[in-house]
Amino acid sequence: MTNQISSSRRAKVRRLSQSFRTLCRVLLGLGLLVVIGLIPPYFLARTGRGPGLYSAGATVIGIAGLCYWLVGAWLLERLFSNFVAERYLEASSGLWLKRFGFWMATCCLFPFAGRYLWDVAFYGAPGAIRETPLAPIFGSILAGLFLIMLGWVLEEAAEVQAENELTI
Repeated sequence: MTNQISSSRRAKVRRLSQSFRTLCRVLLGLGLLVVIGLIPPYFLARTGRGPGLYSAGATVIGIAGLCYWLVGAWLLERLFSNFVAERYLEASSGLWLKRFGFWMATCCLFPFAGRYLWDVAFYGAPGAIRETPLAPIFGSILAGLFLIMLGWVLEEAAEVQAENELTI
């Protein structure tokens, strides 16, 4: 009876992980298509055949932002791929979770960097960082730190499990 329950739970986790992995892959594909679609207008604006600096600056900011979020989707895809392969208590799962935590913690820098790039692209000089909401920044830092800690605990649990398998 216990094996049936654990195998049904594993099947549920696997199906859910496959769904999230597929969602991440779809987001990665769509994001790459958008980035590929944004690159030609950037070069047209740089060569003078496009609408000008405004378009080039907006395109660079758009490409940078999309690439940043694509990295996050890729990290999640790798984590869910580990779960699909039923590698729950392995150091690699903890490592991917910690990497996503670092990515999440750096989300707080994005509003500042975006504002700086916006001012440089459109006004020629960086302005003062103003009107940047702080609640999402602190939330991002706390969520990232929590995921880093959870990844560390997962890595430690994998080590304890490996040690327990060696004992008789």
